[in-house]
Amino acid sequence: MNTLRALAGGLAGGLVGGAVLLLVYTISDRFSALGGLLVIALAFIGARAASRDGWSTTSRVMGVLMSILFLCAVKSIIFHHRIASAEREIALANFAEVIMDERVRDGDRIVLPPPKDESISYTFEEYPTAVRDEAKLRWREMPADDRPLFGMAPWLFHDDFPIAELAKEKANRIESDGVALEWPPGYGPDSAWLKSHFPAVVWNAAIARWDGMNSEEQEQFRQDQTAEAEDLAQLKLKIGTTLKKFALPYGFLSFRAFELICYLALILLFYVDALGFGGRRQSDVFE
Repeated sequence: MNTLRALAGGLAGGLVGGAVLLLVYTISDRFSALGGLLVIALAFIGARAASRDGWSTTSRVMGVLMSILFLCAVKSIIFHHRIASAEREIALANFAEVIMDERVRDGDRIVLPPPKDESISYTFEEYPTAVRDEAKLRWREMPADDRPLFGMAPWLFHDDFPIAELAKEKANRIESDGVALEWPPGYGPDSAWLKSHFPAVVWNAAIARWDGMNSEEQEQFRQDQTAEAEDLAQLKLKIGTTLKKFALPYGFLSFRAFELICYLALILLFYVDALGFGGRRQSDVFE
């Protein structure tokens, strides 16, 4: 019975500490190392306060277990949140790319400065405010079941997807012949999927090839390319889902070495009662 009391006390203390740690993360968007020390302290103090034997082996062991559990749980929650935020940011950037492409086709003279990192395309925050607002609206209107696939492979949702595939083939042939193409900043054969991502000569050649197909050939090509791209995207989604199942172990593995040393040292100090909270020793036998 005393074991259950110590367990409940450790759970309560760890839960309060974990809630505070998550609140700090919500406000500051970062994991607080000092907050982790609070989780450990409250887990031990809660286990000791609830135990009838005071600072016994029972309360100490529960303090250890609850400290580790809630520290890893908080890290895992943060991990999930950051993954979800990153996925949403990527999807919003994809929508922003589509909107920019649509506006350019409609004759809008929107000129963006080169992306901050020219090895990748634009981040969502680099787009104009009006474009970001419309992207958020489209994201909210998209069915929840389509969102993961859109974030992974937005080209599957665009009518120009088969033309973009033809454009990639054309670009690869040109560059394999030793001719350098001038790509828009942040794009290349592996990342381009909209008209505005390709050199004009490449896109025009792809359009000419597409128009040279009859309707049956166009439909067959679209189906073949869509099936291949969707299979690859679904495989990547399954891999991502599998990795998320290891979130709790990740919580332990994601601690920095210094954090881990400090936390383990504090847990050890509490366990041996080096801080003097326990007074005289009690029974070291589980009830």
